[in-house]
Amino acid sequence: MNWVGFWMVGVAGLHTMLGVYLYGGTLAGWLQGGLFNTVQSESDRVALWFLTGGLMMFTIGLCLLNMPTKPRAIGFVLLVIALTGICLLPKSGFWFLLPPAIGIILKGQSA
Repeated sequence: MNWVGFWMVGVAGLHTMLGVYLYGGTLAGWLQGGLFNTVQSESDRVALWFLTGGLMMFTIGLCLLNMPTKPRAIGFVLLVIALTGICLLPKSGFWFLLPPAIGIILKGQSA
């Protein structure tokens, strides 16, 4: 069942690399500006959320890797996030949350 943690870590890595590729110029501008209070525009906010989204997924993946049993509640939360994202933005990576969500729901432990 550790595949769900590895899946999340892998998706997070791809998401973060894509974010650096897409928003590298924005990120460089933040670094040149000293980081503090450098997120000013709507595109800056999008870049910030994209990059922090990858880091949050990475954190979830690490947690799942270190959990001997995965509560089904985590699977249901991931499923809600995935379905909400898919409905609001079908051409997105939210589809990648479905396999771990379903895997945890089917094989996870009841609370």
